[in-house]
Amino acid sequence: MSNDIISERQSPTEPAKAAADANAVASPAPDAEAAAAAQPWAVGVAPERGPAMMTAIPGGGHSALPGPLEEKRFAGETEGDFEDALRMVEAGGPAGRRRSHRSIWGSLVRLVRLDRLRGPATRQDRHVAFDGFRNPMHDEKIERDRRYGTVYTLVEHANAYLVSIEMPRRIPASSLKELWKLPDEMPDYDYTVTLHGNVLAVRAGVRGDAMRRLSYISASFPSDFLTRIELDQPVTSFKHRLRDKVLEIVIFKAAGSATVSRVA
Repeated sequence: MSNDIISERQSPTEPAKAAADANAVASPAPDAEAAAAAQPWAVGVAPERGPAMMTAIPGGGHSALPGPLEEKRFAGETEGDFEDALRMVEAGGPAGRRRSHRSIWGSLVRLVRLDRLRGPATRQDRHVAFDGFRNPMHDEKIERDRRYGTVYTLVEHANAYLVSIEMPRRIPASSLKELWKLPDEMPDYDYTVTLHGNVLAVRAGVRGDAMRRLSYISASFPSDFLTRIELDQPVTSFKHRLRDKVLEIVIFKAAGSATVSRVA
């Protein structure tokens, strides 16, 4: 067979070989494809599906931390600032108790006006009784209880109640916290304060989808809580402030509630 015939038979395969070589050059390596697939969520664009979606910051942002909490004011709050409300609180506890005027003791009390004397302020603390087992991998129990809204103090004065609710202070440890490079300090919770009759209700929770996702994968970390405190005396208004992770509330008693409590 002549060389011309051999050359003619090989020539049809040359275009196909050239196309294959071009595809090999244009096609990226498997590692390059994997890097390209991982790149969108790495730069802040959340993927639509797959395991990377669970680790990407919701919304495609560059930080999982919410912005600063805006100043709040609720229905039933008094005018002025918190310091003005504190100055209106009368020192001392509720007025002294008295018995019925039909008893000899009642007559004596009325005679010397002991029913107007006030004792020391009464105080109720809601806190952890026993912290128990500790481990570097877990937060202190008092910090875990703060996330449920169960660490607070109630002090009764002559004309007002002082309530202090401790908010969570630390973001619990988790792999997602490390991946997002979050600090230990907990961002301020969003909250609402309402007064229904003689019941104070405080609802608070984390802000943003990123912090909410952290609460889903962390132990003892609910995304929000509701604390209800029932007061003994009728109340009318309040004033609050959030300072250093403590929600402070002054609740003023209704007129006449600061006088005496009858004992049958």
